[in-house]
Amino acid sequence: LYIPGSVLKGALLKKYCTAKQISTFDCMDEPFKGIFFSSRTRFLNATYSKRGLRSMPVPLSWQYMKGDDNQIFDFSIEKPNTIAQWKTVNKTLFWTDKNSEVKLLAPEAHISIHITKGERTAGEPDYHEANIFRYISLRKGQSFIGLILCDDDSCPIEDLLQGTIQIG
Repeated sequence: LYIPGSVLKGALLKKYCTAKQISTFDCMDEPFKGIFFSSRTRFLNATYSKRGLRSMPVPLSWQYMKGDDNQIFDFSIEKPNTIAQWKTVNKTLFWTDKNSEVKLLAPEAHISIHITKGERTAGEPDYHEANIFRYISLRKGQSFIGLILCDDDSCPIEDLLQGTIQIG
């Protein structure tokens, strides 16, 4: 789980509009275009932060032998010569500690279930009208670190990064 860069861009855009006391804008006009709608500024995903370090997504090439999840093999480098059954690493993120040891982790999530029922017509079963939705959300109180890449040396977005940004 992560926070998409587009969500970060939207949160900062809202903060910018609130600070400038504007409710509408033209995305082709400066400064909006230069800050939020050009390739000069890129908003990367925010991933879970552990001890102030940004985690990274686990590569799909990382596998472990079934029954032994203590040793991870990177199949992009070399696939071991064994007939063992391999499984994909079940954590979504990793970071390395000061000894360059890989630590697997995942942010805490909350799962919500929502059921909707359609209108029932007399004499017909309504089971085909029901839908079940599952929502996965991040638990509050966790820290995430994202990256904003600016091609300009004096990126005006830096002032918006002060303080806390509430998402959701």
